[in-house]
Amino acid sequence: PITMAPGTLIDYRLRLHGIPLRWRTAITAWEPPFRFVDEQVRGPYRSWVHEHTFEAHDGGTAARDRVRYEVPDASPFAALGLGAPFLGLVSGPMRGEMGLGMRALGPLGG
Repeated sequence: PITMAPGTLIDYRLRLHGIPLRWRTAITAWEPPFRFVDEQVRGPYRSWVHEHTFEAHDGGTAARDRVRYEVPDASPFAALGLGAPFLGLVSGPMRGEMGLGMRALGPLGG
């Protein structure tokens, strides 16, 4: 398991439509049990800021993700003719790979 704290670096190896990606993010905010933020250090985006928030909901925890990102002008996907579809990767395959979306969890902080 990864010890989470501000400054923690996380390396990912993903395959997106068969294309291997290496991605590194840094934890820039760590406020358990309410929120944390990871930001891209190296990867396919010009910028990527992913905020995870947690709140009590119906005896459990609602987890929400907010992602702000910028697509680079010359991404590896543009070279493959996938420049415009690159924008949809967050809502498609990347959503599953990165666990984005709302998830039902146990009680907050428990």
